[in-house]
Amino acid sequence: MSEVKRPPEKPRFRVGEKYDRPTIHERLGGGLQDFLPHVEGRVVCACLRSDTNPDAPTVILPGTGSGIESSAWMLLGQASPIPVFMKRCENEWEYIGEYEVESFSRNRDAIAEQKKRSARSDITMVIRMREAKGEL
Repeated sequence: MSEVKRPPEKPRFRVGEKYDRPTIHERLGGGLQDFLPHVEGRVVCACLRSDTNPDAPTVILPGTGSGIESSAWMLLGQASPIPVFMKRCENEWEYIGEYEVESFSRNRDAIAEQKKRSARSDITMVIRMREAKGEL
């Protein structure tokens, strides 16, 4: 009788619990300092700060730089939800839940509005996220 191979189990996080970046990295992979860590062309989570993303987790504001912008485009190309973490204090990232891309904009007016809200000048696009439905 042959053994049935099961896909690897998805790492579980509990909403409201805090994790450090090494733990998130160990469970999901990706860069330890990336805001959108990715593995093999797929974003594995979002690690967001409220000072740079004031409407997170429902709005993500990628900045400039080839790594940052390419991660944002990677996220836009994915259909599957990702775990989202918000930084609460040094090396404490609260798990908020699973979110998926709803829409994005590179419209100047939308970006200008977010630049005012965040006091940032480097925003390249506005990514709108929604909470994923169902058990993941």
